Amino acid sequence: MGYIEVVRSTELVLVAMQEAISRNLSSQLIYNIAAKYLEVSRELTEDSLERIYTFTSNLHESSYQLTLYKFISEYADHYSVRSILAVSLLQIYLIERNQFNKLVEVYETGKHILHHVRFLQLQDQITYYYKLGAHAYHIRKFEDCITYCQRLVAIDYISFSYYLMGQYDMAEKYVNILKEFNYPFIYEKDFVECQASANPTLTGEYAEYYATKSEYYLKILAYDQAFQAWIKSMTMYTAVDRPSNVFMLLQIFKKCFGKYV
Repeated sequence: MGYIEVVRSTELVLVAMQEAISRNLSSQLIYNIAAKYLEVSRELTEDSLERIYTFTSNLHESSYQLTLYKFISEYADHYSVRSILAVSLLQIYLIERNQFNKLVEVYETGKHILHHVRFLQLQDQITYYYKLGAHAYHIRKFEDCITYCQRLVAIDYISFSYYLMGQYDMAEKYVNILKEFNYPFIYEKDFVECQASANPTLTGEYAEYYATKSEYYLKILAYDQAFQAWIKSMTMYTAVDRPSNVFMLLQIFKKCFGKYV
């Protein structure tokens, strides 16, 4: 890939970058090629960064996407291209939040986007507040979750967070709103279901989450939702061989879900 040093065409630089990615070459090389693109480009910096952003968005390899989004964010910050800085930081966060062994660390990183969120398009703002609210919920920062989700009217997260904080009157208030407007709105499946099976400890924690959610729905007499949460909890506890928890759930089934048998 030494010829990249003498290339003077942006199109050829992009071709070289795609070739380097297809050959699984180092992320540092990809970063350097992106810098070369800016060097040879005759476009405005904003247009050049936008083109690299589009190129990156079409990649399937998340590790290379992460490298390029970080490159874009650094240069966008340097040249004060605020809209591209904001959206590249969002993409970095969306990739890194899938690292389930770094949930707390990545959450703190994600919060920094709050300083840039006004530069995001409306749909990206919605995505950001939802993802950050869900993230806060799953690391048990319930007050943060409520703050972010209120900006979306993400009522089910708000109500369940209040429930887990012991503020049952507020939980009931938001559940009643949820029923009135028939929201199908926010679901935790993106966080809970996508990679839990790869980590037995995490699976156990999510099983406990669903067991608690089942209990919550039972308290508000939402039996269908309670049963669905019970099924998920039972499945997860069984997958990680937690017989005592499975037995407990079976007792709940006998007591509360006889009508389903």
